Amino acid sequence: MKRFARFALIGALGFAVDSLCFALLWQGLGWPLQLARGVAFVAAASTTWLGNRWLTFADRPSQPCWHQWRRALASALVAAVPNLGVFQLFLMLLGHQGLAPYVALVGGILAGMGVNYFASQTWVFAPADTPSR
Repeated sequence: MKRFARFALIGALGFAVDSLCFALLWQGLGWPLQLARGVAFVAAASTTWLGNRWLTFADRPSQPCWHQWRRALASALVAAVPNLGVFQLFLMLLGHQGLAPYVALVGGILAGMGVNYFASQTWVFAPADTPSR
């Protein structure tokens, strides 16, 4: 349970990075909505990988950074399917005005969290007795 709490804490940090990047790129710099969302997603995934490496799964044997980051990004991309799917669904239902894109952002992040935790626990930061192919 402590590990999941740490994972959620790092996820909250990732959410902050995701939200701030998204707002800066979309509203601040006028980037297209989906492009801003994609770049913010990669920034958040990188942030959560680093935080989980240092805090959540610090007791697990460490793999080379580049190798582990690629795995983390791959698992984040798998988790992106429900994340971005729910994001798009909410936009279709709520529109693109006001706070609707942020509601969509939160819905998408929550949808991808379970997939991401499972992949992190079993593959990205695999225990020592688990083969990591």
